[in-house]
Amino acid sequence: VAAAPVAPVASFTADPTSGTAPLTVTFSSTSTGDVESLSWDFNGDGVADSSDATTTFTYPQAGDFNATLTVNGAGTSNSISQVISVAAAAVPPTANFVVDPTSGTAPLTVTFTNTSTGDVENFSWDFDGDGIADNTTDETATFTYNVAGDFNATLTVNGAGTSNSISQVISVSAAAVPPTASFTADPMSGTAPLTVTFSSTSTGDVESLSWDFNGDGAPDSSEATATFTFETAGDYNATLTVNGAGTSNSASQVISVADAAPVAPTGNLAFVTDRDGNNEIYVAQSDGSGPVNVTNNAASDVDPVWSPDGSKIAFVSDRSGNDDIYVLNIADLTVTQLTNDGNRDLDPAWSADGTQIAFASDRAGDLDIMIMNADGSNQVALTTATSADRHPTWSPDGLRVAYQSDGTGNQDIYVTEIGNPGNIVPLTTDPNDDTEPVWSPNNDTIAYISAEDGDGDVMLVNVANAEITRIMTNDSMESGPAWSADGQRIIYASDQFGDLDLFRMNADGSGPVQLTQDGSNEFAPSLK
Repeated sequence: VAAAPVAPVASFTADPTSGTAPLTVTFSSTSTGDVESLSWDFNGDGVADSSDATTTFTYPQAGDFNATLTVNGAGTSNSISQVISVAAAAVPPTANFVVDPTSGTAPLTVTFTNTSTGDVENFSWDFDGDGIADNTTDETATFTYNVAGDFNATLTVNGAGTSNSISQVISVSAAAVPPTASFTADPMSGTAPLTVTFSSTSTGDVESLSWDFNGDGAPDSSEATATFTFETAGDYNATLTVNGAGTSNSASQVISVADAAPVAPTGNLAFVTDRDGNNEIYVAQSDGSGPVNVTNNAASDVDPVWSPDGSKIAFVSDRSGNDDIYVLNIADLTVTQLTNDGNRDLDPAWSADGTQIAFASDRAGDLDIMIMNADGSNQVALTTATSADRHPTWSPDGLRVAYQSDGTGNQDIYVTEIGNPGNIVPLTTDPNDDTEPVWSPNNDTIAYISAEDGDGDVMLVNVANAEITRIMTNDSMESGPAWSADGQRIIYASDQFGDLDLFRMNADGSGPVQLTQDGSNEFAPSLK
């Protein structure tokens, strides 16, 4: 009698039950009962994969697979299943990231975004290349570069038992410095034509520059170093403009250009003319030829008188706002102002030795004769009466001064002594105006203008006995007599032909010759 068959009960072990593909699992049946046969379906596809009690199976792909063991016996069957979990094989990570921006000026803020692929378990950012992790948590992170430099930004990713890194250079330039314009100019002054070299010494970030050398608002050059020639005299505002860092800056310097060095005139006749539109002093030859403008000023320049040595001309000008005495140096045509007291100073006259100048001034309320040193110092009054005293003329011996005065109600000629100014002697006493006295080089005669005939004529008076000699009779108006150095001739101004012209005659009035005739007015002659 055999034992009754025992129905089988399926059971098995699986080792391992999970892992990454490809995963090989060992299956072993631990079934009980009377097992006549068995069948394995490892991947749940309904197809028997093995009939061995112990066997292996490899899962090449990821997934959850229902492994089933079926046992047969005692006229029955029994099955049992277990899930085998297969994960995908780990993919080694590849580091990658995007940057915005990759360059700029400090302080520069950059955004980094992790775009790595593969199985990334963790990552680390090193933005400035110092080997120290700056961020390990943010897939997208920002970093600010505060100083200039080239920085190696690196992302390191770890996973699948390995790591991978990638780097990118972040170029940070120094913050732009606003430019400050400056330049040198060599030379800064001179005579025309003047060529000047300009060199920019600007600081800061200069992206471009522009020169305006002559102040006309038009650009003349864009070079850092350039030359420019100033053809005519004047003060020119040279300007450099520099651009950069979103701004501009300018600097200017005045370039002073003078006329070419003047050539000293060689003539011995000085006079006033309005041929240039205003009163200017000219120097010409004694016959009026070769006239040269020696004042060239917008003011009115009048009453020239030569110094005894012929090196200077004293004259009157209103270029300071009122009439003052000036001295012109003939060699270089430079001008020196001698008086400047806010009053009218007129009619300069040199002493015979050239050390002093007599002149008329209204600084005391009326016109008085004053004397000063040739440099303008030590200005003292010679006459102090309440009359109007003008047109002083110095005796050749330097001891006396003759002048005109209206002390008797009309103009007459008087003489006073330098050392005894109270001793005043009248030379003319007629009821007509006698004006503009000028002492002859022989010391004994004074030429002057007399209105005896209703106009102005040149007359002579003997200083010793006041004897008057008429040397001219005509219907024109004469003015400003001047002696030649040898006392043989007299030059004067006359309106004989309409406008004022210069004439020359012998000391006795004979042989008059017209010296100027140009449609303008010439007057106030002086000879050296």
